[in-house]
Order: sequence, then C-alpha cells, then structure tokens
Amino acid sequence: MHLKPHALTLSLLAVACGAPLPSTETDAAAQSADAAQSDAGALGSSDAIVRCRPNDQPPIGRDAAVDGGAVDGGAVDGGAAAGDATIACGANFTCPEGYRCVGLATTQCVRTAPLGGACSDSPEARVYCDRSASCESVNGAMRCVAYGANNGVCRNTQGCSPRCDPGLGCDATTHCRPGLSAGAFCGAQGDFCNEGASCETVDGTARCIAEGARDGQCTATATCAEGLECTGVNSGAATGCNREYYHCTPRGVTPVDTRGRIGGRCRDEGPRCDEGLRCDEGTLVCVRPLALGDRCNAADRRAPCPLGSGCTAEHPADEGRCVAPYSEAGADCEWGSRCPGAQQCTLFSRYRTTCQATVGEGARCDLGGIAYQCEASTRCAPESVGDGGVASARCLGINTTIIPHASRQLLTRTTVVASTFSTLDGVACYFAQAPEGGALWLESNIQLNVTLSTWAGRELGRWVARFAPNHGPLGQRARLEPHSIAALRDLRDLGVLRICVSRFRDYDASARPVPFELAIGVLNRSW
Repeated sequence: MHLKPHALTLSLLAVACGAPLPSTETDAAAQSADAAQSDAGALGSSDAIVRCRPNDQPPIGRDAAVDGGAVDGGAVDGGAAAGDATIACGANFTCPEGYRCVGLATTQCVRTAPLGGACSDSPEARVYCDRSASCESVNGAMRCVAYGANNGVCRNTQGCSPRCDPGLGCDATTHCRPGLSAGAFCGAQGDFCNEGASCETVDGTARCIAEGARDGQCTATATCAEGLECTGVNSGAATGCNREYYHCTPRGVTPVDTRGRIGGRCRDEGPRCDEGLRCDEGTLVCVRPLALGDRCNAADRRAPCPLGSGCTAEHPADEGRCVAPYSEAGADCEWGSRCPGAQQCTLFSRYRTTCQATVGEGARCDLGGIAYQCEASTRCAPESVGDGGVASARCLGINTTIIPHASRQLLTRTTVVASTFSTLDGVACYFAQAPEGGALWLESNIQLNVTLSTWAGRELGRWVARFAPNHGPLGQRARLEPHSIAALRDLRDLGVLRICVSRFRDYDASARPVPFELAIGVLNRSW
C-alpha cells in the first residue's frame, strides 16, 4: 500500500483516534477529500479535520459542548501549524502522543513540545507546551519552561508550597528569577526576595527576612523560631495558606484590660475614659488632651489639642504648639477669611486650611509646610538634627550649577542641586560626609529609587522616595527622613557616603531628558 504524504498524516491521526487504517490509496484519498470538503470554509483548502468518535456514535461538530474537565480551559487554540491536520477532541476523546486537547466551546488537538523544547505563540504556527510548563523567552528563543523553574511562571500555590524553585523568587511579572537572598537590602523598584524570605521594613529600612525569623512572615510551611509567636490579622485578602499579614514577633505576656485608661480602648458605657481623659471618636482610644500653648504633633492622635484649636506642626519632625484659630502662622482658619498681618489663609490639605506666612532665604521654616512657605527659588531644607532625628530647617537657595553625575565633589552641608537624567544615563550619584552623630535627609520633586552605601561599597539601605500622600504643599515632594529611617540618623564612623538615585519609572519611552531637583541634607547634631 502506498499512501500520499497528506493521506498518510490523516491515516496516522485517525488510527490514534481509534479508526481503522484505509485499505487502499483510493480510500485514503477519498477520506482526505471528504474531510477537507466538510470544513473548507473554516480551515482553508490546505487543512483537514479528523473528528475522533466512538465506533457507534455520530461525528462531533466543531461547536459541540464538551466536558470542561476534559479540556484545558486556560488555553485557547489559535490554529494548527500550516500543513497539520486538525483533530477535534472533547469528552472521552484523547489526543495522540505529542498533542494535547485545548479550547473552550471549540476543542481540538494541537501539537505540544517537551520541557526545554522549542514552542511558539504565533497564531500562524502555534506550538503549545505541556500543562506543567509555559512558552517563555529564554536567551532570545521561545522554550517550554516548567512552572517554578528559572524564567518560568510562578506556581499558583496560594502559599501552601513554594512558588519557585530554591534560589529563585517571584518577580513583579510573576516569573521565577534569581532574586535577593535573606539578609539583603530590598525596597527599591524591581526588588524581590528569593523563595522563603520576604521584603520587610524594620526601623524604616527594608531587608529580605527569612520566614520564621523575627519580623519575617509565618506561613503554613514556616513556623516562628523559639521565643517568637505568629501575630497578625487576616484582612480578608489572604486565601488558602497565604499568611502575608502574619509576622513573627517576640512572645509577650497577655495584656491586662486597658479599657478607659490612656492609650486604651474607650468603654462602651460611661464614663468612657478615666478622669482627665477623653475618647477620641476617630480611633475610639482614650487620650489626654493638651492645653493651649502645649507642645504638640498633629500626627499623634494620642495627645490632641483642645477642641476648637489646632497644632502648628503637621510634620513629625517639626515642633508645634496648640494655638487658637487665626492667632498665628500655622493656626486654623476658614477659607477666604483674614489671618494676622500679611499671612494668607491657605489650603494645607483637602480638609484643612491654615494661616501661612511667606519667608525668604535663610529664614526658619517648617518641613510640614503648615505655617511657612519659602519664597520662589528657595526650598525648606533641614540644617541640624535633634534627638530621634527631629530636624530644624531654613529656606535654602537652589544651587543651579549642575553637579555632574560622575563628579567626586564632597557635600559637607545641606545642598539643593538641579540635575537631569538623560535618556541614556538613568543614575546619578553624589558624595556626602555627615558630622559625627549627624544625619542625612533627602527630598526631590520626582519619585526616585535611592541607594545609600559607604565609600568602600558596603550597602546601608535602599528605598523608594515617594510623593507625600496628602494634597497640601508636600503633595508633589518625595522625601526620605531621619526621624523615620534609622539608617539615615546618628551616622558614626562611616566616613564618606555614596548616595545614588535613579528614575522611579522608565522614562526612556518619552525619548527626552528628565530634569529633577534634589535636596541633600547633611545635618549637624544639635543635642
């Protein structure tokens, strides 16, 4: 028996479906012509379709309903490769070796490649991978890569088992790649930790912390080390074995009932708080109200100013006082009303307006922007740092002389520089030396990735400087501050420090340079 090549392909696929081999070349050619004729409108004259079916059942149409469990619902067929026969498949019909059944309402057998084999996502010549793999670009070639392997898609285990193989982590595109090991600094754009660790922020600096270690996550497969306990609350987003809201913390003593006490929850019935305290209705916590003139911090709701008054400091690094409305800079006011002297009632945030004074270069200012606004061409920047990283600030002029990115100029005092990221150079590095026990402070008008290291190259931390969340004068300022980041304060015996900043987002597509201003605060110790 001699069969033509096209008839031979159909015959072999038909045998795989359970049909007998045609007895003559004439029979094979007739079956080929009939099959091609039946679906010429859908596949074209060069394709043919063979429908697998039980011996005593009628053919299955292309749109016949099939059992969803028998097909791969995650893949949609894009057509067989040119010259291939197309086999309709479905419930109780298996594909021949080297093929798999894919599709939804319309299902058919398509060619598959083994792990490491060449694959294709092209609709004109699609070659699928086995169900345990996906078609990925590896060194410029499309290959079948197993889920969880290097370059492969992260396994969807819902936290019940590792998403990636050892030594790999799940990146932002949900692919497994070599990431950061436990103990490494993280937190910059694109950073991710290897499987078994997570990026956690402690004292303002993020590191990859191993699961089960202090401040690390506790999961279904990793319990806390001795002396630690797994604490946290599931917000409702975690499913399966996911425990991303649970961390290992030092084992503590069961607290006594604090209802009604300062810092404790308000009682349900009166008196809601102990004598001298009042219930903060926003947090339902008992607080001790301050008096007019007392030092305050508007961000600390545990010590609020008297009702009807406000705090002249919004920023944690500023010292403020409780003052009556309209009394001085930083006091609350109503939009359109008059404030003392030349002060203006200015929108500080979406829900607050304050009396604000404009001051010139060298004048005292507040980092929170609630009381003072520096004149144009100047910026409010700190000059010294107190206990806990609290800074005092003045209005400084902008150094319009651009410091070249490769410059070794050493900054020993607070400087505001104007610079530019070119389309080819997306990183700028500066060198500073803080006094003994001093601190660093950074502010930019664009969001940045920031890395801090010593002159010898020892990394001290990496962060993303993001815009402030409020809608006031700091809404378009990105800061890193010593009062909240331990690595930026009390810099002892570190010598010259290297500060490298890079674009937070990829601006290359714009094909234009990206200008930016960067204030580098080199702060003296004032305590």
